[in-house]
Amino acid sequence: MKAKRRRRLTHTRRVLLLAVGALVPAAAAALALAFALPLSGGLRVTLVAGVVVMGLGTLAALHEAIVRPLQTLGNLTGALREGDFSFRARTDGSQDPMNLAFVELNALAAVLREERLEALEATALLRKVLAEIDVAVLAFDAERKLRLTNRAGERLLGMPSERMIGLSAQ
Repeated sequence: MKAKRRRRLTHTRRVLLLAVGALVPAAAAALALAFALPLSGGLRVTLVAGVVVMGLGTLAALHEAIVRPLQTLGNLTGALREGDFSFRARTDGSQDPMNLAFVELNALAAVLREERLEALEATALLRKVLAEIDVAVLAFDAERKLRLTNRAGERLLGMPSERMIGLSAQ
């Protein structure tokens, strides 16, 4: 017999359910009071509609307040993973945990961008040095694929580097 797999509630739904749990007693008390007082039918309907509209409005605002920052976090993290360090999250200087997460991700993006620029500069310098060396230089990566060569390496193997890059060491 297969065990039923429980569906986990998403973070957003869990928070919204907690908010509904907090709103229901207050709404029930307001509605009980509306029906306990000697009010006209029109006023009761207005009170009930007001409680419902305010509750739904509060839940919609809470949903927006939860989803937007988490979407921003996800987008920023995805951009970093893909090597795009130009994205930045807007921060407000507060000690709010979400703001601190944005600050840290922005700092990580700055560090990764700086490291990429340094690597590009080092590679450019290495290419210049290799171009001036009259000895064949062939550089391979961990998978034994050619990643870098100079003019002497091109002459030695008899083909341009554009065709050699990515070839196996064999």
